[in-house]
Amino acid sequence: MRRSFAVLVMTAACGSPPPPPNLEVIRPPPRSADAEAPPPAATAAPTATFTATPPPPPEEAPPPKEEDPWLTHRQIAPDVVVATMKPAASKIDKCFKEAVKRDPTVEGEVNMRFIIAHEGQVIDFKADSSSLHDPELTKCIGGVIKSLKFPVQLSPGGAFGVYSTHLSHAH
Repeated sequence: MRRSFAVLVMTAACGSPPPPPNLEVIRPPPRSADAEAPPPAATAAPTATFTATPPPPPEEAPPPKEEDPWLTHRQIAPDVVVATMKPAASKIDKCFKEAVKRDPTVEGEVNMRFIIAHEGQVIDFKADSSSLHDPELTKCIGGVIKSLKFPVQLSPGGAFGVYSTHLSHAH
C-alpha cells in the first residue's frame, strides 16, 4: 500500500497545470477637453502646399565702411619725406636726449611708417622695426612725425611714408 500512496501524491503534485492568472486590462484615463489632440495619422503620400508670399522689403544699404588707412598702396616719395622731416630734426634729437636721461645706453635704429591723408596731415604712425629698447622714445618720434604737415597728395586718398633714423651718442 505504500506504493500507491506515493504515486498518488506525485500525480497530485505534478499532474495538473496551475490555474491561469487573472488578467486585467489597464486603460489610460479619459482625456480632458483642454488636452492636446492626438497627432494626425500618417498619410500614404505627403502633400505640399505652396503659397505666394511677397518678397521682403529691401533693406537699407549698410553704412559705408571706413577703409583701413594702413591698406593704402601709394607711397610718398622718399625725398618729400626727407624734406618735410628735416626741419623737425631738432625735435627728434630732443626725444633722444630725453631717452638718454632715462637710460644712458640707449641707441639704435628705428623705422617708422606713417599714413598721410590727402590734405597732408599725418593720421597715424607705427614703428615697423626698431632696435631701440625704449618705447617712450619711439612714441616721441611718432608724435613728432604726427605733428608734421606734408604736401597735398597729387592722387585722391591717402598715402604712406617711411622714415628711418639711427640714433647714437655720436649723433
